[in-house]
Formats: sequence, C-alpha cells, structure tokens
Amino acid sequence: MTDTPQFLDIIIFAMIAVFLGLRLRSVLGRRNPDQEPAPPQIASGDVVVQLDQRRAPANEVSADPLGPGLKAIQAAEPSFHPDQFLQGAGLAFEMIVKAFAAGDLAVLRPLLSDKVFADFSQAISGRAGETGDQAMTLLRIVSVTLAEAALTKGVAEIAVRFVSEQQAADGHEVRLIDLWRFARTIGSSDPNWRLVATGSLES
Repeated sequence: MTDTPQFLDIIIFAMIAVFLGLRLRSVLGRRNPDQEPAPPQIASGDVVVQLDQRRAPANEVSADPLGPGLKAIQAAEPSFHPDQFLQGAGLAFEMIVKAFAAGDLAVLRPLLSDKVFADFSQAISGRAGETGDQAMTLLRIVSVTLAEAALTKGVAEIAVRFVSEQQAADGHEVRLIDLWRFARTIGSSDPNWRLVATGSLES
C-alpha cells in the first residue's frame, strides 16, 4: 500500500513526458536528413527576427523619407514629439476644412501661409458667385500619418497624409486622401505650424 503513491507519480510523470514529446513533435515536425529545415510556424502576433537577416547588406539601405528629417528636427528642437504633432495636425485639418466650407477667413488666416491663404481666399470668393455651396463637408477623419520630414536652413517641413470621409454638395459621401505640408521656423517664439502646401492623392 505504501508503494501506491509512488506508482501513481511514475504514471503521471510518464504521461507528462509523452504529452511533451507529442507537443515538440507537432511544433518541430520531422524531416529526412536530405531535406532542408522546415520554417517555424509562427503564431499570429509573434515578433520574429531572423538571425541571419538582422543586418542588411550595405547596398540595401532602407530609404526612409521620415527618419533623417525627423531626427534633424528633434535634434534642433528637443521639445518636438511626432505624436503630439500628429494630434495637432489632425485638429488643424478639421479646423481648416470646416472654416473653408464656412468661408471663415478669420479662422483660416493664422493657420495658413500667405500663399495658401491667398489661394483659399480666391477659392472662397469664386465659390460665392456660384449657385449653391460647392464646398465639401467633413464627416470624419479616418487616419493621420506622417509622410515626409525635412529641416532646411532652420525651417522644418513635414508632410502629412490625411484620409477623410466628406460629403459633397449633392449629398453623396466620398473618401478623400490629402497630402498637406506644414512648416515652422525652428526656435521661433510662435509654436504654431502653418499649412504651406496642399495636394490630393488617388483614393
């Protein structure tokens, strides 16, 4: 009777060993000596680094339009944070689109460069002579992402890609992709970034 617990322990350990063996076999698989090693099965969400690919060859340098520009801006102005900039860019986009639709030049003036303000003013004046309101109505912003960044002669410029859903004058909804460029003089007492160029991309 005294050997019964030890006997049960042996059975339990044997079952665990068999279970672990089957699990290892299912994960690692089996291969013949002449076969190439099978690639590991990766569960969704796992982060995997191939050890033989961690260092790219010298002739395969990644062309990142953001990296050098953002680093230069942050080095010149340590208080700059990309996430905070994107939040501000999203608010600026919403304010500018809505002010343009409403023809509110007072709101637009501090947000735009002289050239862009002149273009917007002309568009608003031209729209006033047309029948009906031709401006788009912003419904929602889908995404706001950085596209390019550069620092030239003390002036930082960042291009932002906006994906938004807007409503046309006839009532139908459209998805638009805009590429806007903001600029600011580094070290300036004015913390605001101004819109210096606009453009649209294919959706």
